[in-house]
Amino acid sequence: MRIKKFRVRNYKSIVDSGDCWLASDVTTLAGKNESGKSALLEALRDFDRNWEISEAAAPLSGEGNTSITLWLSVSREEAGEIVDATGLEDVDHLVELWFSEGIELTKTIDGYSISPEVAGPLDLEQGRIGFQKATSLLDVFQLGSLAELPAVPLPLLGGDIRVDAKAIDAFLAVIAKQVSGIVPGDLKANYLGELATLREMRSGIPSGVASDLVADEIAGHIPTFVFFSDFEDLLPNEVEVNTAHENGSVRDFAKISGLDLAKLAQTGDRQRRVNYLSRHSAQISDAFLQHWHQDRVFLDAMADGDKLQFWVREENNTEHFRADQRSRGFQWFLSFFLRLQAEGGDTNLVLIDEPGLYLHAKAQGDVLTVLEALPESSQVVISTHSPYLIRANRLDRVRLVVNDRAGNERQGTKVENKAHRGSDIDTMTPIVTALGLDVSNSLSTISKKSVFVEGISDYYYLEAMRLILGLSPKAFSIVPAVGATKVPILASLAIGWGLQWLALLDNDREGRSVARELQEELRVEPSHVVMASDIQGYATEDLFDPEDFRRLVLREKGEAEIGEGKNSEVAKRRSKAVLAKQFLDGVRSDPKTKLSAKTRKTFGELFEKLEKVLN
Repeated sequence: MRIKKFRVRNYKSIVDSGDCWLASDVTTLAGKNESGKSALLEALRDFDRNWEISEAAAPLSGEGNTSITLWLSVSREEAGEIVDATGLEDVDHLVELWFSEGIELTKTIDGYSISPEVAGPLDLEQGRIGFQKATSLLDVFQLGSLAELPAVPLPLLGGDIRVDAKAIDAFLAVIAKQVSGIVPGDLKANYLGELATLREMRSGIPSGVASDLVADEIAGHIPTFVFFSDFEDLLPNEVEVNTAHENGSVRDFAKISGLDLAKLAQTGDRQRRVNYLSRHSAQISDAFLQHWHQDRVFLDAMADGDKLQFWVREENNTEHFRADQRSRGFQWFLSFFLRLQAEGGDTNLVLIDEPGLYLHAKAQGDVLTVLEALPESSQVVISTHSPYLIRANRLDRVRLVVNDRAGNERQGTKVENKAHRGSDIDTMTPIVTALGLDVSNSLSTISKKSVFVEGISDYYYLEAMRLILGLSPKAFSIVPAVGATKVPILASLAIGWGLQWLALLDNDREGRSVARELQEELRVEPSHVVMASDIQGYATEDLFDPEDFRRLVLREKGEAEIGEGKNSEVAKRRSKAVLAKQFLDGVRSDPKTKLSAKTRKTFGELFEKLEKVLN
């Protein structure tokens, strides 16, 4: 059973989050501070069977009931198990419904419930079946000899299965009491036989509302939720061998390393303890070093009398250190590693609030690698505003979290599932920074022939079109600046190094201003300053036919909205860099992406012009 999406209503800062779709592996909630990222994670945590929605979760306004809804995908086998376990009749249709559309399950302070669209008809039909069964039971009673017993009034059935079931139970209890007082004999044996028949009929009558029974059964199958907000449970320096199993971090250490704490406690021979711990220390050190790449350290467990000690040792260094003598970042990562490796394989949803706050950039990348290495059965949701926890080639995993105001009224936390829909600069900063890091990692140095473009969106578009047109990347390098005004800096470097280069600029006011600066201040030949288009006001995005841009870049279906403006104007209202990166990723997965003849011709002519100038 996996989570497809979730929605939170009236929970702390959240009025209605909207649907938040989960990725199959790691979902990243990106947003600025106080946007509500932590509240979303806490709401998911509260959905777990072992948590209750606290009164503190209620919105400050006091309006609306708190609810968390999950949509779960299930296999036919899982759906069948749930249906069979309820004991309800004529509900096989739910198996196909849940398999094809998924299960909608909501949790409130009162408990779990299924969608009203399913619950209503289900309760109506099962209520009818339950009433018929209860009526049949009374009919069987009246036809038998038990009806001759004195002081056994028939219960009145009203159609509410909860009330009727209690009435039937009370009725059978009265009969059983009457029969128990009869002297043993053929008559009593006959009574007991009839009572057994009635009890068997009673077992087929549900004791509660059908939808409640189904919701409770589904809740027993939901994924296990593990919530990490901080990692303060550090590995201790030493513990008593006999009580080591009581410490959570020690249990995690033992589980990962294969260390049997009970066996260790029973081993009284010191040498055997030392050898046993040494073998398992090497095992956990190997696992840890697969994920911690900042320096080579080893985790050593040692025995000192009845004490079990844990030490950190650097490679080529005989000195040992306690974990709390290392950096706070190392302590965090060690705690994170132990907990996640010990529990991650047994869980289905791992929730982590701001992982890696104390770690530098490269170590944050290690955190993401650990999360991505979890079994396929697990899903992960993290919150962050760090660009190092965002894969530029996996923007499909990013969900934007915003907390906006409409006038003077706060609208509450909202989730936007498409990263390119973001318009708030602070919210988009980590994503755009991640894209910049991606570009910088993909560039080696400015080559002998280079085209300087204004920004990373131009870089992505041109690289994508080069793939579609089948052009060689060896003809020239495309080097992005950080805005048009930074192109002269790259030009100065190229001039000083004696390289062949040209500048490709948007034909807008800023682009034309930079073109004049290049020609007047740096004495650049006019031919080495190329405008993306001869049409004034046009940028790189405007080289696309509007239909191609809407379909392949904006990824929208249907007719374009009237008054949207040029492609470049639409892109500015979204996130230019994210749109361009997603387009490039799409082309890389399918280099034969179909474009109109007009778009191919426009870009083809531009590349011909660039190569001609450089040659």
